Amino acid sequence: MNILAACDHHCRFLYVACQAPGGSNDITAYRNSTLPSYVEELPISRFIVGDNAYVSSEHLLTPFSGNDRLDPRLDAYNYYLSQARMRIEMSFGRLVNKFRIFKSPLQCSLKNAPRLFLCATRLHNFCINEGQVVTPEEHEAEGQALLPPAYYHEQRGRSFSGQSILRERVVEEVAAKGLFRPQHNIARNNYGT
Repeated sequence: MNILAACDHHCRFLYVACQAPGGSNDITAYRNSTLPSYVEELPISRFIVGDNAYVSSEHLLTPFSGNDRLDPRLDAYNYYLSQARMRIEMSFGRLVNKFRIFKSPLQCSLKNAPRLFLCATRLHNFCINEGQVVTPEEHEAEGQALLPPAYYHEQRGRSFSGQSILRERVVEEVAAKGLFRPQHNIARNNYGT
């Protein structure tokens, strides 16, 4: 199963789709879900972040790849974008550690696996909310769109151009603040060698 998910800064799942077969790539799963319609309806200058599997748009920011990352401004953008993207990795990590059933092959039918995962994400969110209560009104007051968690089966295709004025603006803002990839990160990853 290819699971498509979006989370907030508290590692709560805001959107979950378990509709794509495991062999499908992430961009296909994204395009065939309803998440693009939520993303494209975000207000101007609001966006989500994704990895290189996705195509950058005005509401979906992705890192630069290949030789582009050798430009210090684009590398700084990539670094800070990856810091934001870590939240979804943390969300999945916490979910798997909380519900150990996901540490080994599931002992349920493939038909029930999406329901099991969706149930686990809702319990995961409940546990987080019990430790830190944030109402939808407070969430929206912080300027963040609240995407409903959901389990979808419909298939829809979308096309994306890959051009993003917003991504260029964010690159410029990161550069204007004098932000670069920290030296300890470069050393740790032997980045650029």
